[in-house]
Amino acid sequence: MKRNLFIKQVSGILLRRRAALWQSLSTELSGFQISDSTCVGDRLDFALEAEYAEINSGLAEAEFRELKEVERALEHLRDGSYGNCECCGQRIRLERLTALPHATVCHSCTKIWEDSSPDYDSSHRDLVL
Repeated sequence: MKRNLFIKQVSGILLRRRAALWQSLSTELSGFQISDSTCVGDRLDFALEAEYAEINSGLAEAEFRELKEVERALEHLRDGSYGNCECCGQRIRLERLTALPHATVCHSCTKIWEDSSPDYDSSHRDLVL
């Protein structure tokens, strides 16, 4: 597939992903709003509720990070810089963009960054770039 055609098609992919993430986040966030009056049960029930809330919180956090990355990719589409690595400026390979349409860093720069950081945590990559 030619690069220009792919870049035209990726806009729809990113917009659909953004909508799906917003829907998922709104569903998860509404689940956090549990009234104390609805909580009836023993300690195990409360422990399970706390565990489910922690899991949902983690999922919501991951989805929010992805949403920020999707928004950044859409911004790059608008300004014409989509598909260029934010670190080195080189083109990001189509295979990477196909697998991860919101990628803003090429594989080489990602690998260098991962290898150079002993405490690498991919969930916080956007804080470094």
